[in-house]
Amino acid sequence: MPFFDVLIPSELEQIQAQTRAVPTSFTIVELGDHEDAQNSEDVLRDLHVLNLTRRALPYRPFTLKGSQRNEITWYPGNPIGSLQVLGPTESDTSVSGVWKDVFIKGSNFATLDGVPLADARAIVVAVDDMRRRGRKVRVTWDEVIREGIISEFEQTWDRRQDVAWSITFAWISRGEQDLPPALSPSITASDAANQVTGALAELKLELAIIPYAATPTLLDKINTGLDKLRKRNQELLDVTTQMLNRAIAPIDGARRAAATLFNMAGDALVMVRTFESNVGFSLRSVNATAQFTVGLSLQAANTTRKAIQILKRVRINALTQQANLMMEAEGNILSTVIGRDGTDLRKVAQKATGSAADWRVLAVFNNVRTARVAAGQEIHIPRPNIAR
Repeated sequence: MPFFDVLIPSELEQIQAQTRAVPTSFTIVELGDHEDAQNSEDVLRDLHVLNLTRRALPYRPFTLKGSQRNEITWYPGNPIGSLQVLGPTESDTSVSGVWKDVFIKGSNFATLDGVPLADARAIVVAVDDMRRRGRKVRVTWDEVIREGIISEFEQTWDRRQDVAWSITFAWISRGEQDLPPALSPSITASDAANQVTGALAELKLELAIIPYAATPTLLDKINTGLDKLRKRNQELLDVTTQMLNRAIAPIDGARRAAATLFNMAGDALVMVRTFESNVGFSLRSVNATAQFTVGLSLQAANTTRKAIQILKRVRINALTQQANLMMEAEGNILSTVIGRDGTDLRKVAQKATGSAADWRVLAVFNNVRTARVAAGQEIHIPRPNIAR
């Protein structure tokens, strides 16, 4: 589809013609690894790009499958399991097809680094070399993007000129930016909320032009996404207030804030994909001049690029802050006791610290108002430097 549906007719027809001329392609790009980035230019030049189109494409349909990693812990006496969500993961994907010399020879249906491959055997050699090198690859097929490695490559030769093939990829991401390698050891739910508030204010300024240029459908998606981000931010602020007022235990507050940040990262990613897949704009004013139309379209496109950058930053920050919060909160816990019938905080304190009088410290840390502990209730024992 054209990038904008508000361009003047001559420009619009030119873009549409260019778009129709681009065939569907399946591309495998070697990305190398961290060590490659520090090696010589010869190593970097050894990273290849394989592009398949038309008769060289894999068969359709292809299957993409993902799951959510999680751990459920069942504590004695507690009928409700404790859930820890670890994040999404992408299942392996296999694609297959047939390469025949009768279709490949003399064409540019399969290229390596922009150079046409001579025949089916040349394509097989190129793919098998990628598998053997074992470098990380980015695979794109239309709007689908995945990163991982070629874990398996199967070739079945009917004759010298024809080969049936299958490639299996093991994925590590959808091409998102990696999390920063170093995490700050100190962050609170309040810090996270303040950072998100600033990003939302910046995003609001950037999107000021969008209501005049976006289609009603796109505008509705944008507003829905912004409402979700504002809701997540309010949840962070509410958790901060509850923790300051000692309405919830610190560890519970950290966990709730971390869950909210994880959901916020997902909402930001949805908005990024909304912008990336809905790049068309249409003016609401039917009397607008062509010059104004083009200018507003270009301005909206620039705004969209900036909005995507902000949203990606929000997502990475949210994931980083989630990891920081959980690392710090869990690091403050020395051990955990599961309450049974008749469990008393004084006994717990006596065993944990050597003094029954410390039960009040445990009560404050766990937001417990009496010395009696309910069956199945978790009582976290703080580290000595955190307890007082």
